[in-house]
Order: sequence, then C-alpha cells, then structure tokens
Amino acid sequence: MGKTLVPSFALVFFAALGVASCSSGGSDSPGTGGRTGGSGAGGSAGSAMGGSGGSSPAGGGQGGQSRPPGTGGRPGGGGSQGGGGAAGAGSGGGGAKESGGTAGGGPRGLVSPVTMNDVSILFPLGTASDYSAGHLRADSPGSRGLLFPSSIFQKISITGSLPAAGAGGTPSAPYANMRVVALRLDPCFAELLPSPAAPTCRNQLRLVFQELEASTKGVDAFDSGLHALYSITRDELLAMVNEIVRLREAAGGQGGKGPLAPHALMVTQGLNGSFSTALQKLILQYAGEQNLVRATAMASTNAGFQWEFFGFTVTGAPPAAAPLPIATLTPTGAANPTREIFFRGFATSTDPMGLFTPKPTGPDDFSVLADAQMALALSAADKAKLANALARVDNPTVYTPDTVDCARCHTATPLGQNVARDRLHQSETADADAFKPDGRWVTADEMKTTDFTFGSSTNPDVPSVNVHAFSYANRLPSINQRTVNETAAVVEFLNDAFLPAP
Repeated sequence: MGKTLVPSFALVFFAALGVASCSSGGSDSPGTGGRTGGSGAGGSAGSAMGGSGGSSPAGGGQGGQSRPPGTGGRPGGGGSQGGGGAAGAGSGGGGAKESGGTAGGGPRGLVSPVTMNDVSILFPLGTASDYSAGHLRADSPGSRGLLFPSSIFQKISITGSLPAAGAGGTPSAPYANMRVVALRLDPCFAELLPSPAAPTCRNQLRLVFQELEASTKGVDAFDSGLHALYSITRDELLAMVNEIVRLREAAGGQGGKGPLAPHALMVTQGLNGSFSTALQKLILQYAGEQNLVRATAMASTNAGFQWEFFGFTVTGAPPAAAPLPIATLTPTGAANPTREIFFRGFATSTDPMGLFTPKPTGPDDFSVLADAQMALALSAADKAKLANALARVDNPTVYTPDTVDCARCHTATPLGQNVARDRLHQSETADADAFKPDGRWVTADEMKTTDFTFGSSTNPDVPSVNVHAFSYANRLPSINQRTVNETAAVVEFLNDAFLPAP
C-alpha cells in the first residue's frame, strides 16, 4: 500500500494518544487563565433537583478560582444561581472562557441516557470521494478559529506521505491532508472517580486526526496520528451529548447500544449524510485554536519498526506549544523526558523482540512483553503479575492519562492479546483488578475491543504490530481496551450524575 513505508510492518495510531486515549503526562492545572478568558461568569446554578449549586471555574475555562456556590432550591425546583468566579490569570492553558450556570436550573442535564457510541465516535474512513468532502480537515474554520492551527502542527512532525528532505529521513504528513477520524467527550479528564461537581474536573472535547490517502481501493490511514484536546464547559459538553443523542434518535437509534465501532449511522448514511454533517457542525461550534489546550502524537519511525510518542501544552494568543513531560519516565538531567519510544524489534516473526525507551518506572511494568522470548522465560508467578499490570494500566479508576506513560497505554492491548494471552496464556480481563462495567448503563457484551492480532510479511493489510487506541491501522478500525474502559466510565458517570431522577 502506498501509505506505508514497509508494508509488512505497517502500524497505526490512535490517540491519542486518548492519537486514545492516553495522553502524555503533565497537568493542565486549575488556576491559570485561558487565552480567551476574561473575568469569570457566574457560577453554576443549583441542581434541578434542588441541593447546592455547583461551583464554576472562572474565565479561561479551566482557569481561575471560583467563589462559593449558590444555594439550592426546593426539591424539584431550580437552585439559585452561584456567585461569579474570580478571573483567571492572564496567561496559561485554561482554554475557552467558562460560562455561568443556567439560571434556575443548574448545569444542563441529560435528556436521554447516553451510550458508548454517543461519547466516543469513530468515523468510518468512507469512500475516495469522501476524502475531499466528507471529512473535517485540520484547517476547517469554525466559531473558535481553525480546528487545528498550522503553527502548532509544524511542531508535531508525524509520519506521512511527504518525502523526506534528505537521505535517511522520515516522510512527514502534510498539514493539508490531516482529517478528523474520531471524537471523544470527557467530563473529567485525568480524574479518578470524580463527583459531578468536582472543581478539578476538566471538561474536554477530544479529536483524533490522521493523514488519509484515497485511491481506487478506497481510503487508507498512515501509521501516525494526532490527538487534540479542547477545553469546553460542563454545559457545553452536556449540550453536545444531548444533541448527538437527539440526532441518533431522530434517525432511528442506529449507533446506540453496543460495543464501540465505526458509528453505525455514518456507515449507513455515509460521511455526507445528515448525522455526519450535523456532527461536523457541532465540532466546529465548540472546537478551535482558541480553546486548544493540549496536543499529543504518535509517529512511526525507523522504517516502521518503532513508534514515538510525544506531546505539547498549548497556551497563549496566538497559540504557542511547549513540550509536555511524560508521566513515569525517569528524569534526564534537569528535565523530564518528553518523548517515549516503543521498538518492536527487527525480527520477521510475529513475536516482538523489542523494548521501551526510556523504560517506564514504578509499579505495573509490563514492558518485558515487548520481547516475547524473555517473557516466555519468566516464572509462572511473574507471568501472572504481567496480567495484573495490564489490567491496572487499562483501568481508568487506577491510572489517569496524567499518571501513566503513553507507550504503555497504547501497547497494553496489542502486547496483552498477542503475547500475554496467546503466548503466556494470561488473561487481563479475568484479573481481579480489571475494570468492570456497572451492568446497567454498560454491559459486559459492550466491552469488546477490536482484534489486534499481529500480521506478517505475507499479509501486508494487517500490521505486524498495531499500537492505535482509537483510530485506524491501514483500513482496520482499532479500538483498544483502555479506550473502551474510559468510555464506559464516562457513560456511567454522565448517566448517574445528569439524568433526571425517575
């Protein structure tokens, strides 16, 4: 295939790094004002069911300290509106200005229950004609500026179709070819089991971009990706969720209950259908360079035998990017490492013979699985520990994107399926620390990942190793366990916190 440097070792990326879902470490801490923020608007009003009003961060989206919340109203009535938040500092990475609460009704609630495919949406690759008209581009203009500005993209060199300038260089992805392939909504980015009014919650809209290539065979994705994180308010997030559910229900409910997959409505209607068109308008309403706060990436290097993970925080107006430290990596000199590499080895067999550089530190280290032969030589007790480490890294109630490194998030599923499960006979999902759905809003049947079976030189359409979390490996939808678990946690949180009481 034209998109891959070495077809027999072609790979793909999410996300997200969340190019999945897992982002690089570091924290967009509350207290700093956003690029677009002025003084803070009013705090969130009291809940529609009565009770105390929620606090609202001040100007700059996630920035600024809030004043005490307003008091709630009678059960069933609206609480009084909260006081205005203090303005955030003039610089920093807070993102869009936080709006005040809805007077008399608290933060907007949900109209109907949300499902997995409402909050994590994988776009189909579509047809060759969709390449020019069906996908949102990085340079698509919206109400908050360009979707992803070229000035930030220039700092993120990822693998693509543009030939390298010199011998031995890596081809790069042209800005004009970047397309949105996935969307995720996150009401509490990098939080463990948050309460609905947790003041530290960072509400985010997250987009995954990949370079796509159209041919007579269809549309393929390059083995690289970009994950963009946009700061939005809680009311904006709930408004987006409600509109997505409304669009789905108006079209007969396709793409509702069930495991994550390319959205059924977009598959049925096409990328120029009513659902996709309305969803793209919704994205352009809420995401743009003005509220972009973080960008993480994955790039295939070394002729397709290794993948590099890195990220940037985005601040200022015009936006500027600064390297983002990656969690759990050993500091080098005075600075934390900002790049991490997973090398699968040069072996031609499907068993990887590689390593992580730098090696992650701390507990739950399963990096030995990068070398299948070394993993096979372990004792039975040590093999069982690897299954537990995989389960914990994939569990969003144990680790957040700010407390685990990118490479482990992206390799837990492929190494877990191909080495731990198939070679060591260890099951991550059967481990006591594996994330379990609540059984009400999300069932066990909905927790399926896509197949990450390693390919070989005789089957170039299947990557030798697939490290994508929520994007495409060539033409294969790739959805890993961490993305599934995070999505289930978001669905349960939203429905429990924001659906009206029966």
